[in-house]
Amino acid sequence: MTKRLFFLTAIWIIMVNYLNGQTSQYQNKLITAMALIEKADTLPSNLLIECIPKNDTAFSEFYHLTYHKYDTLVNLNSFYKLTDAFFSSAKSGRKEVYKYLLEMSMYVDGEYAESYYEDVESLINFNSYLFCEMYSMLDKSKKRKLIDYYNANCK
Repeated sequence: MTKRLFFLTAIWIIMVNYLNGQTSQYQNKLITAMALIEKADTLPSNLLIECIPKNDTAFSEFYHLTYHKYDTLVNLNSFYKLTDAFFSSAKSGRKEVYKYLLEMSMYVDGEYAESYYEDVESLINFNSYLFCEMYSMLDKSKKRKLIDYYNANCK
């Protein structure tokens, strides 16, 4: 499927599903972002930030886009490009993105968690000072799953 056709198909499906009440606004943003990233390999920074899951429900919607029932909505490569865009943006020093990615540790699980924590380790290896700074800004409740990384790199 060409990038243009994929993008138009995704927009059409979003509209139909939204009108039928089958997708949330967050999921629509994800699908839009994945269609855009497939087309242009970049995203507007505000859309990138809005796509980072910020609670359990959002993470579930985020990860469910990898399930086969969404094959017509989402190109799986676009899902991975979006995840890569999150971490590339954080690596480049975008503190807001970095903070949300660290907070996401509270929600990740399963097979996604494995690659998530590998990416967190990559961020730490790239710039441990920034990790320590951003970790110190997190609410206590959102630090729990990252404490070992903090103890190993910031003390």
